[in-house]
Amino acid sequence: MQRFGKGSGVTRGTMEAAFTFMATSLRPRALDALWMRINPHGADSVTFQQVAKLCVGIDVPPRARPEVRVKLETIRQKLQQRYPPGQGVAALRRGFAVIDRDRSGALSAKELVQFLDKLGLRLTPYDADVLIAAFDRNGDGAVSLQEFCRAVRGPMSSTRAALVTQAFRQIDSDGSGSLTLPELTERYDASKHPEVIAGRLTAEQVVADFVAPWDTRMNVADATGESRSGDGVITLAEFLDYYDDTSATIDDDEYFELMIRNCWHLSGGEGAAQNTSCKRVLVEFKDGTQRVVEITNDLGLKFDNMQAVRRRLEQQGVKDIAVVKLK
Repeated sequence: MQRFGKGSGVTRGTMEAAFTFMATSLRPRALDALWMRINPHGADSVTFQQVAKLCVGIDVPPRARPEVRVKLETIRQKLQQRYPPGQGVAALRRGFAVIDRDRSGALSAKELVQFLDKLGLRLTPYDADVLIAAFDRNGDGAVSLQEFCRAVRGPMSSTRAALVTQAFRQIDSDGSGSLTLPELTERYDASKHPEVIAGRLTAEQVVADFVAPWDTRMNVADATGESRSGDGVITLAEFLDYYDDTSATIDDDEYFELMIRNCWHLSGGEGAAQNTSCKRVLVEFKDGTQRVVEITNDLGLKFDNMQAVRRRLEQQGVKDIAVVKLK
């Protein structure tokens, strides 16, 4: 069929010519029935993948199709240009949640095109057909929002995932494997977020940007119909999924690392990614010397409790402490 097409899709005439070429001529009524199954919405043309999937069972995974990857990368780049670092996919989810009034986790092809157009992500009819064919799971013309967002963002690198996992383990101090949104919000320190340091956003704006996607996630059913609302519990898998969204529109690894280290008080990092949010204190030793010491991974430590501060320093291997002074 690709031989008979012009690169913009498969028309009914193209399909008929292809079947004739393959010596598989069908009666007009049979051709009409087949065309209606492939093209239930009456478009002028369909994609080759739609025809192949129905006729010969060739089902190429959405992300594996070059034309789909190109379209998704274009959408990702436009989200990156339009929103603050890390907020593009979250904005996509929020917009979907507003349109998806029945909380089905899916949009019609027309709704998807209209929504992306409002975001400034204008699609040609052919581009729309390509995406709809890739994410219409049941052949009913509806696009799975969860799968679409996941495909736009792509996978987070293993290095970033390991850092996010480390942050979760630190927040989850009792090792229960789950957290609540209030717990996360209470411990989230936006004061040293890269956007705050650069003066582009206030700490309050960063906190609001952090919380908003969680509200959306906890009240929207995913594409399988399984709702995340109700329990209010955030697992490691959901924490990683959240930062998968964030990671998608942050190309700079050092920026991402600094954001995680500073907001969750993870010590370490090198160069531009080195943590600057963990508290530094002045320690006077029994021999009269002084040294500025970073309290490593100080998330949740109360600095009005100097005994607790001192115990933490001793746990870090700082010995013979005479006096600790906050800088």
